[in-house]
Amino acid sequence: PDPWAQFFSDTPVVEIKDNKKGPWIYRDKDISITIKILVRNKGRENYVAEIHTRGPLPMNGFADARKYRTTKRPWYIARANRAVLGVTADYLTWKTNKKGVMIRNGKVYYDKKDSDTLAILPSGELKLYNKGKVTADQLLKLGVKDSYSFGPWLVRDGKVNPALTKHRLNNANSRCSIGMVEPGHYFFVVSRNVTLVQHAQIYLELGCKVAYNMDGGNSSAMVFMGEQINEKIY
Repeated sequence: PDPWAQFFSDTPVVEIKDNKKGPWIYRDKDISITIKILVRNKGRENYVAEIHTRGPLPMNGFADARKYRTTKRPWYIARANRAVLGVTADYLTWKTNKKGVMIRNGKVYYDKKDSDTLAILPSGELKLYNKGKVTADQLLKLGVKDSYSFGPWLVRDGKVNPALTKHRLNNANSRCSIGMVEPGHYFFVVSRNVTLVQHAQIYLELGCKVAYNMDGGNSSAMVFMGEQINEKIY
């Protein structure tokens, strides 16, 4: 028996209960997405997307695959890539940002040691690497086709990163991140005006064993069926 059969549908299903309050739901035979608003940290709204997949988590899309310096609004990128769900990830061309290992579709863009790295293994496991602890060649040998370089990591083995309290990015800000309960069961969370520690605590509440901070700030976005559902800050 398939323990996750309830989450999938042989024919695609789209449900939006309320355009402003949700939930927002999508299901097909391979992926299930349910987005809800979770109110925490003195009434702040967190947009939480719970995902179940029957295969590897598909995660990639550029503003312009031919011109990597191009920037576009998150909803534009989601529409261009025909994504059911879109969130901001890392920033490929931000030269001032310290980089780790960044791979897209098996192509290496950065192989550096200055940021924590998140890799998606062929099994669907999200694997965290502290900065300087992995190379692009090592990840490619593991079959990794996509890795992300922003960070820091938020949760590992079900525990919050103890270094977050002193991290240079810990001040309250908009956040975007990804977490994993187990391979095939993931969460994306987009929050506004929270610290890294507060953001990480949400993943513990959701039961995630792993969580990683993506590019946040004013560009933080969650897009469903081509429409940005969290408040546009920019």
